[in-house]
Amino acid sequence: MLKLYLGRNNVNEGIRNTLLNGDNRNNFFFFNNGITIICEKFGANYLQESNWIVKLDKAQIINGGQTCKTIFQTIDENPDNDFTNVEVLLRIYEVNNDERVIQDITLATNSQNPVDFRDLKSNKPEQKDLEIGAKQLGYIYRRKRDNQSGKLNGLDVIPSSVAAEAVFAIWREQPHLAKHRKHEFFNIYYDTIFSNLNAAQMIISVLVFRYCDNNRKKLSNDPEIQAYRKFSQYFMAMLMGKQLLLMLNITFEQLTHRNFLIARNMFDDKKEELYNSCEVFLLKCMHESLNYISESLNLIDGRTIAAVFRRFDIVEKYLKNPPKLF
Repeated sequence: MLKLYLGRNNVNEGIRNTLLNGDNRNNFFFFNNGITIICEKFGANYLQESNWIVKLDKAQIINGGQTCKTIFQTIDENPDNDFTNVEVLLRIYEVNNDERVIQDITLATNSQNPVDFRDLKSNKPEQKDLEIGAKQLGYIYRRKRDNQSGKLNGLDVIPSSVAAEAVFAIWREQPHLAKHRKHEFFNIYYDTIFSNLNAAQMIISVLVFRYCDNNRKKLSNDPEIQAYRKFSQYFMAMLMGKQLLLMLNITFEQLTHRNFLIARNMFDDKKEELYNSCEVFLLKCMHESLNYISESLNLIDGRTIAAVFRRFDIVEKYLKNPPKLF
């Protein structure tokens, strides 16, 4: 069974209220989208007039986990209520472990609750590997959509959504898309982001990305920097990631569990100076991109600055193969 229960949200509260409402309880069948189960094989005693029994091999709920969990909790919490006549629609598919068919059925039937692509991809092998690898390095990787960040039991928590954003901007060299295509990370860009990615690479990208995000929020007395930081975060993260690899004298592929601590410690020790060097370089790149000579950025409106950081040419021209800055 997919463990995608989303807690007591509005939809699940609606299911619960219908079950507890005596007038609507017997019409539950008509108000609910039902449950979808896949299995490798099933059989039933169809010829009996009542008490039908269905036997399933390797059954898995792919839609209706919210309904099942809510029904169970409601009955368990209200033992004095009579739920005898409550019925729910059940669909059973025999799919012989065909992953493509399973995926198609799952995507087609998950419409009752906001189970998104991040939830649907959470049980893929690469997601489980990142969770295991992160734990070995002292971090908690959240595959599912609980959006918890910060710390848990003293360990830093990394939601998969934040990991996707950081990896896409830094290692996959798509900062312009990472900012504006977040809703596509776990469908259109999923393979691009998560293929051939280890936990060390993922964690370092998140550390760099979070540091750039924190600096974006800081106020500066320099009006040029203040205006620039509103739009440059993703590009700064990519540039800092590139510079860190140059400082370590390794390639992206060579960043692994073995040298993770060296990479993290170097970033922690040098991140402020590294950030300042990258900021000077990226400001220069933006000036050149705009053919701008004046010492003040105040003459350039925010739309023009934003337009620079929506384009891909600044990545191709300046950031994919930058000089060593620090």
